[in-house]
Amino acid sequence: MQLFPPNGRVGYIPVVLLGLAFSIACVVQSLRQGQLSAPVTYDDVTYFVDATRRLQSFYNNGFRGLIDGYISSAPHSPTATGVAFIAFMLFGVRDWAPALVNGSFVVLLLLAVRHLLRDLPGHAVMAVLAAALAWPVMGFLVIESRPDVVNGFLVAFGCVVVVEKRWIGCDRIRLVVAAVLFAAALLTKPSVFPITLALYGASLLAASLVDLLERRESPSLRLIVFQNLQAVLITTLIVAPHYIFGLKAEINYILLTTFGAEKDLWAVKLPPYEHLTYYLWGTAGVRTMGSWFYISIGAMLAAGIAALFQRRALSPRLASLAFVFLVSFCFVTIPAHKSVFLGIQTTAFMFVFFLLACRSLFQAFEGLSAGSIVAAVVSVALLATSAATFQWHWHARSGVPVLEPAQILAARRALLDAVIVAARPGTSEGARVYLPQISSYLNSETLNYEVLKRGIDAFEAFDSHRSGDVAEHVAQIATATTVVVISPDDNDVVRWLPSYRSIPAVAAAVRSDPGFRLVASLMPPVSGGMIEIYSRGPALVPMTFRDGFLPEEGPYPKWNLPRVRWAVGASARLMVREPSSGTAVLRLRARSPLADQIVEVMAAGTRRGECRMPTADQVVSCEIPLGVVQRADLLELRFKQSVSEKGQTVLFLDVSIVDVM
Repeated sequence: MQLFPPNGRVGYIPVVLLGLAFSIACVVQSLRQGQLSAPVTYDDVTYFVDATRRLQSFYNNGFRGLIDGYISSAPHSPTATGVAFIAFMLFGVRDWAPALVNGSFVVLLLLAVRHLLRDLPGHAVMAVLAAALAWPVMGFLVIESRPDVVNGFLVAFGCVVVVEKRWIGCDRIRLVVAAVLFAAALLTKPSVFPITLALYGASLLAASLVDLLERRESPSLRLIVFQNLQAVLITTLIVAPHYIFGLKAEINYILLTTFGAEKDLWAVKLPPYEHLTYYLWGTAGVRTMGSWFYISIGAMLAAGIAALFQRRALSPRLASLAFVFLVSFCFVTIPAHKSVFLGIQTTAFMFVFFLLACRSLFQAFEGLSAGSIVAAVVSVALLATSAATFQWHWHARSGVPVLEPAQILAARRALLDAVIVAARPGTSEGARVYLPQISSYLNSETLNYEVLKRGIDAFEAFDSHRSGDVAEHVAQIATATTVVVISPDDNDVVRWLPSYRSIPAVAAAVRSDPGFRLVASLMPPVSGGMIEIYSRGPALVPMTFRDGFLPEEGPYPKWNLPRVRWAVGASARLMVREPSSGTAVLRLRARSPLADQIVEVMAAGTRRGECRMPTADQVVSCEIPLGVVQRADLLELRFKQSVSEKGQTVLFLDVSIVDVM
């Protein structure tokens, strides 16, 4: 009696729907209480900033802008930047958009799994697909936007395509697929291109040698060379456009981080045993594989025992694939550089071995008299194990992966808002914001990403967090309009960076510089000393938008608008939260849909000035002297033209009170 027909097959559509449902669920959960509920930070934010700038260039200059930008500055990872670019173009610049597009990688991976298991019964395929989704690395694949995870899977599956079956003289489709997979890996993480090329070469060599050993009529040397050259040529043609413009930068990056000044920056000092097992059952392996490392070992042992009992010879191709894995493992394990992401190829190879072991086991069951029952039991066991081991993704930037309280997450976002407001200059020259040191969620890239999201022009944040040289920091400070000084006691500050040691000396240099003055002291989100912001320009007086103003909205890149705020009706009011230290000026940048609009500014019943907008929908800038303002002072903006009580009267691109002393 067969509980499941052996010819029952799983179609492509259910696999696609499964991948999409899993990805959407991961994004929704992460937005509610996972990584996406926190501000974007390293390394994802680097690719988000790059993608947003390239998208703006595309909006401004079309495809020519894209091409010119690529030639002048090739992306560090074309795939990671490309995913964020597509996501922001489709959904707007939203933190969750790239994760949603990452769901396409999950779908492609599940389709590859389905293809690898295409000869198995449908229940077995579904059970293995469920097990695949239970691997912790799948959460990384959806939520993380850095390229390491995709690169690892591309390399692992590329090796399988080359090595698993006869390679020399294989059909053209398989040859192209292998070449494309390795080309995609080279474009996904160019900074490890020597390792990718080495594994590509090892796969071609292993496959060719096995072909020579297995075939009675050995292929000629000419045929071997021709086959491998075809694959390499296809790969080269695909990656050449990027490497023509980006190879020099990638080589310089590799030399800097591997042999240069930053070679010890990412090094992790571990005892020999922990060093060897870091990517297996050590720190990184636990994060990306969890219990599935041991389950995979068990599945491989069971498959081997089943093969022995059925007197099936173990294919030398498995040995050649193990050889490629060993080469990969040595590349990531021997160096002192360690992180969860740097060696994720190990996880990808273990994932592939798990799939091959499952396939071998279910094929072995077909030779048993009660094979269908055994296969059904194993399928149910896999489903139960998947449910028991599944965990939602959260890769903690520091410490252990725990859910932070909502008030801390809100405080992190509020801190970014406060820094941007405090750092915006009182002049039209623009802001150059320097951070001598960084914290997990307050750094130059997070600030740049936030201002790009809001459409704020003339704002650039930069830092030198990899330097502990006080003189270098002082030189950078001389070029800045604003300096953000993070306390060494801040719970979020990154203490292992060289810049951490220089915080006291750099802070003293800023405080003693007569060109800077303290414009804001902000509480850190968790604990520690105050975050101090020093500026060369006039300070902004804190204020609150009262009645007559709608909530802030935007930005709207297609209309070249930043974050904006509508005023409705015949008047709107502002309240001063802190007194000015001297004379204050109200700065307005606005436009009105009504021609001959006049904004009259009243303070304490006294007319302070007006801002005229003679032409409809034309932006004007005005400065209205206010004198000294006190806490709780109310400013009233009266509009000459208004459609109705609730009609949109004036669109404000900027409303600020500047303390000019």
